[in-house]
Amino acid sequence: MPTSERESSSVSQSKSKRKAKQAKLAFLSALSARQSELLGAALMLLSLLLLIALVAYSPDDDSVIENVSLFEIFTEVGRLAASKVRNPLGFLGAKLSGALVCTVLGYPTAILVLAVGFWGWSLFRRRAPDKALTVTIYAVLFSTLLASLFGLTHFSFSQVMSGAIGRFIATVLSTSVGTFGAWVILLALLGITLVLCIDLDLQKTTDRLLYLFRNKASEAQMRFKEWHKARAAMRQAQQAAESSEAGAECDRAASTAESSPITDTEAPAPTPHLSDALSQLSVPMSTSSAQFASETAASTEHTSAASVALPSSTSDLPLIVKNTSEPMPSLSETSPQHSAPTALSLEPPVLREESCADTSLPLGDILRESDKEAFEASAVKTSTNWATALLTQSDDSIDDILQDYLGQKRGSLASPNDATDPAFTHHSAAPLEPEITLIQAPEEVPANLDDRPLEVETKEKFTYQFPSIDLLLDPEPEQDPVSLEELEEHKRRLLEKLRIYKIEITRIEATVGPRVTLFELELAPDVKVSRIVALQDDLAMAMAARGIRIIAPIPGKNAVGVEIPNHKPRIVRIKSLLNSEKFKHSKFKLPIALGKTIANEIFIDDLCKMPHLLVAGATGSGKSVGINTLLTSLLYFCSPEQVKFLLIDPKRVELFPYQCLKDHFLVKFQDLEEQIITDTSKAVYALKSVEKEMDNRYERLAKAGVRNLQAYNEKFPQEALPFIVVVIDELADMMITAGREVEEPIARLAQLARAVGIHLVVATQRPSVDVITGVIKANFPARIAYQVASKVDSRTILDTVGAEQLLGNGDMLYLPASQPKPIRLQNALVTTEEVEALTAFIASQKGPSMAYLLPAPDMKASGNGKSQVGWDDDDEESTGELDKMFAEAARLVVRHQQGSVSLLQRRLKLGFGRAARIMDQLEQYGIVGPPDGSKPRQVLIQSEAELDARLEKLA
Repeated sequence: MPTSERESSSVSQSKSKRKAKQAKLAFLSALSARQSELLGAALMLLSLLLLIALVAYSPDDDSVIENVSLFEIFTEVGRLAASKVRNPLGFLGAKLSGALVCTVLGYPTAILVLAVGFWGWSLFRRRAPDKALTVTIYAVLFSTLLASLFGLTHFSFSQVMSGAIGRFIATVLSTSVGTFGAWVILLALLGITLVLCIDLDLQKTTDRLLYLFRNKASEAQMRFKEWHKARAAMRQAQQAAESSEAGAECDRAASTAESSPITDTEAPAPTPHLSDALSQLSVPMSTSSAQFASETAASTEHTSAASVALPSSTSDLPLIVKNTSEPMPSLSETSPQHSAPTALSLEPPVLREESCADTSLPLGDILRESDKEAFEASAVKTSTNWATALLTQSDDSIDDILQDYLGQKRGSLASPNDATDPAFTHHSAAPLEPEITLIQAPEEVPANLDDRPLEVETKEKFTYQFPSIDLLLDPEPEQDPVSLEELEEHKRRLLEKLRIYKIEITRIEATVGPRVTLFELELAPDVKVSRIVALQDDLAMAMAARGIRIIAPIPGKNAVGVEIPNHKPRIVRIKSLLNSEKFKHSKFKLPIALGKTIANEIFIDDLCKMPHLLVAGATGSGKSVGINTLLTSLLYFCSPEQVKFLLIDPKRVELFPYQCLKDHFLVKFQDLEEQIITDTSKAVYALKSVEKEMDNRYERLAKAGVRNLQAYNEKFPQEALPFIVVVIDELADMMITAGREVEEPIARLAQLARAVGIHLVVATQRPSVDVITGVIKANFPARIAYQVASKVDSRTILDTVGAEQLLGNGDMLYLPASQPKPIRLQNALVTTEEVEALTAFIASQKGPSMAYLLPAPDMKASGNGKSQVGWDDDDEESTGELDKMFAEAARLVVRHQQGSVSLLQRRLKLGFGRAARIMDQLEQYGIVGPPDGSKPRQVLIQSEAELDARLEKLA
């Protein structure tokens, strides 16, 4: 065979082997990826088979297979036994079901089998094992308690319902505490397990039952007292009227009324017993008891007439005493045992006036339609006729009237008239609680970010492909983090605590967010807002929750907000924010998907409008994740020609994954090799370079005659300049090591860099005034505060308290530049794996041939003698030449006959490093001696003339 053929055959064989190896690796990778799903499916199938075997268990199968071992299954004996087994799973099903029923927990073992199936479902759906573990614990408790309870019974089926374990527990308990004690213990444990399964809180369930029973019992008792009091009053009035001669006089007056009209002054009045009885009715009184007594006495003395009129509705029956100036005949002759009657007028308070006119109304205009048949209109033209008609009713009719009256008084809670009715307030069994209104979150329109054009043509004629949204993890299924029962429980505790301090709430609205729930409380008009603000710690203790925050008042609303943490917080993934219409079709230049609000609304803001962002929070509160969220949003929205990053990471590990973007998104420096700055001295150089870039851009804008970068790019699209985003992950470390050298360029960039497209994102975990100075704080209007340790830190960041009550893990307060109060957000989660996958995808593409190069900063000394660049002191040493200040330092040392670094620092205004380096050069050329501990160095030259001779030789 020729050599070329052998080489081609070997190449083809190697390619086939490589393909086979790749296919094998792909199969193993797919198998490992689906391992959880396969195991879950196997567990669900096993659970189904075991459940069928248990349901089909028959004690007759035990007698068939008890003498057949597992090794005899495939023999003639095994086949004969299998043919007689009733279990649908055959010999193995009968064996397993018999073992589970007889030796474990009997038929309640099926609950354990269902728990195994739930484990399979959780693995199949790749869910967290927490819920499956909880279900398993409850399954074990329920099955054990049920089996033990059946073990205490003596039914025929007790053996198969209890199993060996159930009978053993029942025997132990009945022997120890007796059968009755065993029943009590097992039932109590079963009840506790049920409560824990439903509520997960024994105290909450007990409080709910007691609260419900107390309210219902109090309401029923009050209703019974009202009904009994009204019925007794009516019976007393009826008995008094029947026993007096005034009844006969009323009948004669009624018969006379049929033939001729009777005025109010001619009509006899009801007996005093009737008025006394009616006054005991539990209806609202328009006059006080003292006024009623005085007017009764006056009416008795002057024998005034009465006028009785019904109100326009039976739901409002006030008793008003009304006197007239016309005297009326006394009834003392016909009823000597009674004095002159008291005049009554049953009319609304608004109609009360001192007048002799007839104010009586026909009963047909007053009673309901169903009551018109009970009385005749001609029989009730006067107060006496009304009393007569009332007294002629039977006990059942009176009971119906009273029941209707009380029912209307306690009727519809939604009626605004009832809410303000004094009778309603007086007769309420318990103070009314406002109903909670659940505010639905605005529905976000989902979108697929990959539907946009993923490939763009750059100015260098190469194609850049945007990363796919599939590189990010899928969000978890949407579930309500708060149940209605939890909302009602929060409302009950809030109202109970506020009721103690006499704070009345008229309306409650709840908005459920991913991390907290906002309760909007509308206070009564006479309640001060400062009172509820002072109760923040008391409410936190009453709710048994940490991080309760009070917003007093909510901007733009007539309400006070109380934010209560949810029992089960929801994770907000960055993919759910990017896969939305709001982000996909955003008109922002530099959109940042920060997270979700309390109302579950996606929150996106523009870095160009901020224009700089200050981020602060304690360790582990979510600052680094927030920076990753910002960078990820920009990487998905902008191409390398639109934005460039300058990353400064003194901690050296947070921004390391973005090193892969050095050919695409990171800027480059003339005198620095690294593009992610980790050294503080080099960070000062980098900031000075950006400051120089800002000055150069302003010159270009001035020559072009435009005001900002956007206008320049529109005017000169071929010379378009990218945005530059400067990210500093830890400002505190830079302020400690460099101090003012860092503060000055940051302050100047924050003041001037907005118009030329340079934006700063500065983060720190130590929000103190020596780190976030007044100059920096004044130029960063947009701020993000994560959880901090104290109110002082919160005021340092936001100028207000509240950040100390945050919950950590991305819970933050965002203060936009255009709003006076911060917005609470749940920051979107971006994992390290997602960042690495995203940066690796971008790094695999071709980048621009030339990186964006920043100019070198000016190497001039400032007016105070200090260098503008923090590490330029190394220039003299790097070139091997003497320092420019060498001669002056030598004369200073010889003149003072003292060689110390501190002397050079004070007199020549040098930094410590440069002064120490000059001192080493003086030692090298024999001007001073070697160091002697903490003592000054010995000066070897005694006069300046000798020093001049030495310097001439060195020149």
